[in-house]
Amino acid sequence: MAKNIFIFSILFIIQYGFGQSQQKPLTSFSNYPEKGQNWLDLNLGLSFFISNESALNEFALLTNEQPDYFGFLLQPKYQYFIKEKLSIGFHLGFGYENLYENSLDFDQSNQVYFTAIQTEYFFLELKNIFYLSTELDAGINYFNRNNETSNTYFKSGLSLITSFLVKDKLVVYMKLSDIFSYVSSDHNFFNFDKGFSVNNNFRNFINFPQFGIRYKLF
Repeated sequence: MAKNIFIFSILFIIQYGFGQSQQKPLTSFSNYPEKGQNWLDLNLGLSFFISNESALNEFALLTNEQPDYFGFLLQPKYQYFIKEKLSIGFHLGFGYENLYENSLDFDQSNQVYFTAIQTEYFFLELKNIFYLSTELDAGINYFNRNNETSNTYFKSGLSLITSFLVKDKLVVYMKLSDIFSYVSSDHNFFNFDKGFSVNNNFRNFINFPQFGIRYKLF
């Protein structure tokens, strides 16, 4: 069910983007984005899958049942373009996930609060509506499990963003987050290995898809 929602979302975004491009004159890349522009993003993640593989493997040893899983991510972001195709900015965020298994009477909730700076560079444009960019961020995360165990750690990651310009001031995008990552602690929200990691982002995106909208302030 969730996979069908994921596929439908991608097709809807692509169809909507191309439909908008046919209804109005094409906007040139020089207008999105250009030096001096200010944009506000809202990045969202939503999952009903098991994103924490170690937890899934642990349950597989104890029971044949798969635990219920729910997770979401909320991340507002501001960015300013210091030159055409290159921005700097900062963001705040909150993530939550819950794993529940009835037969084991297991109920675990994880929360993360984070703040970071980021830079984004646009390296490809197609048909005046489709863009590819990379984002590098670095910041501080506060992780809490069941309101009992907490941990503060540093995290940095390199992500790939696919954007569609649907209006002059409105962009929608999909995000392959943390293709490369660095975390300073084993106890972190996305269960990354401590230190530098190369992550399986297509699987991560299926498990915990991230989408967003971007609005031009001025």
